[in-house]
Amino acid sequence: MAGARYIVSQFSGRGLHAAQGLFGGSVVLGSGFVIFAVPQLLGAFGWRGAFLASTAVAVAAWVWWVATAPRPVQAAPPAGTFAGMLGSRQLWLLGIVQMASFGLMIVVGAWITILLKTSFQISLKTAGLMGSLVLLLGIVTRPLGGWLAHYMRITALTGGALVLNAAACAALAWGQSLWLTFVAIVALGAGCGLPYAGVFNRAAALFPGRAGAAMGLVNTVGILMILAGAPAVGHLADWTGQFRSSFLALGAFSLAAAAASLAIREK
Repeated sequence: MAGARYIVSQFSGRGLHAAQGLFGGSVVLGSGFVIFAVPQLLGAFGWRGAFLASTAVAVAAWVWWVATAPRPVQAAPPAGTFAGMLGSRQLWLLGIVQMASFGLMIVVGAWITILLKTSFQISLKTAGLMGSLVLLLGIVTRPLGGWLAHYMRITALTGGALVLNAAACAALAWGQSLWLTFVAIVALGAGCGLPYAGVFNRAAALFPGRAGAAMGLVNTVGILMILAGAPAVGHLADWTGQFRSSFLALGAFSLAAAAASLAIREK
């Protein structure tokens, strides 16, 4: 959240959405790099070497940041109370979008490998590679969403992305074709990444003096989806013996979130 807040302090106008999207993509890029690199380091240098290498990367990034990052522009003075911000309907609507994008991405990512392995009897390695696309496509789709936010209304961008997520969940629930499932995974990677920049920049614009707290609230609401959704998917799968009902429920939630997003104000 501090990084997203820093972006808001350094950019404005047409450059803000693109910068926020690039920042969001870099977060996913870092996660993806770690998932790839740490096992390689573990094999070459053992677990101590892997942790020391991670430490070296963090220290290098810290030194570079302290030495070269421009100082943030003075923010607008805080207006209103934190309790009043918690009562903002617009922030909660943005939080619902975050639930159906970032939250949905993590929930699906937690179960997609098991779905692929059990439904199509492919190897765990191949299933993990395919399933990771849900997260890793955010490297591209978050910056793309920032670019699109220059040309589209936020309601059109978020609504379209969440409808895409709903269709992808329906395809995963059908589960009769490996190729269709792969297309659904790619669609989820797009639908979950596209709203990022618009959602967080809109939260900051609603409360310019408390932009960090506003973006943090939106992200917290999104995390509620992870806390509740991941175990709920597992419970439904255990209860029914398959994942169909779980993904249909996730798709229905995405459609409901798409409808709710129509009430987000542009200004």
